[in-house]
Amino acid sequence: MQKRLIESCVCVQEMREEEREKERNEDSICLIFRSMCSSLLKSRVSISNLLLLTGVTFLSFFPSCSQAPGIQWQLYLGGSSGETLSSIHQTKNGAYLLAGSTRSYDGDISLNHGFIDYWLVKLNQDGTILWEKTYGGSYFDECQSLDLTPDGGCIMNGITYCFDGPVKGFHGWADWWVVKVDSLGHLEWQKALGGKSFDGGKCVTLTLDGGYIITGNSSSHDGDLAWKKKDILQWNAADSASIHNLNLTKDINRFSNAWIIKLDHAGQIEWQRLIGGNKEEGAQQVVPTKDGGFIVNLSTKSTEGEIHAEFGKVDVCILKLDSLGQTVWQRVLGWPGWDAINTITITKDNGYALCGSTTGNDTAIISAQHNFNDMWVCKLDSNGLVEWNRTYGGSFCDEANCIMETRQGDFLIGGSTNSLSGTITTRNGKTDGILIKLDKRGNLIGQMKFGRPGNDIINSMEPASDGGLIMAGVSTERVEGDLQMSNDIWVIKLKPFNQ
Repeated sequence: MQKRLIESCVCVQEMREEEREKERNEDSICLIFRSMCSSLLKSRVSISNLLLLTGVTFLSFFPSCSQAPGIQWQLYLGGSSGETLSSIHQTKNGAYLLAGSTRSYDGDISLNHGFIDYWLVKLNQDGTILWEKTYGGSYFDECQSLDLTPDGGCIMNGITYCFDGPVKGFHGWADWWVVKVDSLGHLEWQKALGGKSFDGGKCVTLTLDGGYIITGNSSSHDGDLAWKKKDILQWNAADSASIHNLNLTKDINRFSNAWIIKLDHAGQIEWQRLIGGNKEEGAQQVVPTKDGGFIVNLSTKSTEGEIHAEFGKVDVCILKLDSLGQTVWQRVLGWPGWDAINTITITKDNGYALCGSTTGNDTAIISAQHNFNDMWVCKLDSNGLVEWNRTYGGSFCDEANCIMETRQGDFLIGGSTNSLSGTITTRNGKTDGILIKLDKRGNLIGQMKFGRPGNDIINSMEPASDGGLIMAGVSTERVEGDLQMSNDIWVIKLKPFNQ
């Protein structure tokens, strides 16, 4: 489901800018403001929102305002009923592919098959829509992840509640739904995975051998699921006949389990891994590693089992797998409270950088806890050992949704905030999209906020081929005279840094 829309949470830290520095950069800020105004007027932004989207946006991004990247263009995509965003990627020819879900039948959506559809949009380099496609049955289909494929197409993973339309092989209640399309968005193949209970797909990633690794959770014990009485099962396609001999009526974990599946290039299961304890687990992001294996982010509520929470109510488990899904090492991270990791990236030193959120307040484990919910960034070495932990935020709710390493070894983190204290120095609306920059040790360099008067969240970002940055998320704005709020997909292209 869409990352939770932040309505109340927080952070704390000192402002980094001294008054004399602000005065020195005053002229530079004015020049940036005029440049932004010119760009925004060309990119579907109304005059009434212009000042809210600019002005304070750059004031605290870097100590030197000349280093702050300007907005090249931004746009809002969707219809009248609401959209969500899962991922955005730049293609080889410089265009952008973004995937999410839509409830709408109008606006930028040409066709809707049911209540909610997968929505795939291709933009050119200046943000103009080249084409858009929807996929789904007559009820509910929600896209959670997108990755590009070498043939110019892409693959998506998510959740379906449908048994009609293009959805084939539906098992019951909810299934994972993997969809492969070509370079023009035409459906090539699809696969529904699951059993008769709830199964929710989360991430899909291309593997080094041309196949796919996918993650999510499952409450089923039939269909595509290979269950045992134990907490962890490794199953290969060659052993499929033995599934029917298992006793599935006793000692089965009835909670949701983390589920990891390796598919070949045509979508056939090569192996799968089911991970569970005495409560709930879910597999989130998966990233292929250089050795042919994988690094996987899981959440756990269990108090016993192969993986289990060691610090709080919900902990994070980082699992390193080999190419066949066998565990190389695992690390449980967290502290008293609720912890979540949304994104993992492999760093230049072959370690891992993670970002998410925490309600923890154990200052012996983390650098500082500012209030209810903080951004959490963690750096691990190549063996999964913690090198540093940092939290950032203010007095309300702050969340980190995506992270990338820069060429200089610093880190950029995208997310959301509705704080106005601590490390959060300004705010445009109720909840703002936020981009923060950290040095290689996790020290805060600066921040940049974006948004309209409503709620704005950055969910996905990656470097653009011109040296800039492409970001996407959702923006919620109340339409005048309308009692309902509607989400649009929100795309922002930043100019090359230091330009």
